[in-house]
Amino acid sequence: MIFIDYIETNTNDYRKKWLDKLIAEYRIRIKSHLEGNRDKDLEKELEKKKSTIMNTEDTLERFMNGILKVDMIAQAIFEPNTRNVPKDMMLIEYLRENNVELEIIPNTSKSANFGSHASIKGLKYNNYKIETAIWSSKSNDAGVYNKFRKIKNKTYKNPTILIADGPKIKDEYLESTKDIYNLKVMNVDQFIKWVKQN
Repeated sequence: MIFIDYIETNTNDYRKKWLDKLIAEYRIRIKSHLEGNRDKDLEKELEKKKSTIMNTEDTLERFMNGILKVDMIAQAIFEPNTRNVPKDMMLIEYLRENNVELEIIPNTSKSANFGSHASIKGLKYNNYKIETAIWSSKSNDAGVYNKFRKIKNKTYKNPTILIADGPKIKDEYLESTKDIYNLKVMNVDQFIKWVKQN
């Protein structure tokens, strides 16, 4: 299966697994908190969630119990965190299945707390920095255009590979990246072939 087919067919499954994992992680933290191991970060995160959905009736403890015991409540509260499927994570999984391992530079900032898409600061392969421009057919055209506009105007100080894939990428976008110093542009399957030849 080529990568773009993989993205199109696996996005919903990935999103469901991601949501289930997110809920499971929060339930472990909530259970520990309610058993007396106070987690101030959890309190802040859930207080913010509570105010976002304009829940003014429940105490924080009742809100936590709702997340702990009722699947529908937990899914409704955390589903927004999984709307933007992290294509970088799907790319990493796809490459692993094809025996290509990228070096992941983790994000250690506070923004790393919500969702696996926030846990990656960067990607590398050997001496190359890896950048991605990956979209499914449901992606926003303006987002694709803006990404390539930024790429075109960026100076690459180190050798970089841009992995660009998806039905929303127009030939003119790829054309605009052709003569950028220190930048190689490939789709996912070209990248796999390149790795195996080098």
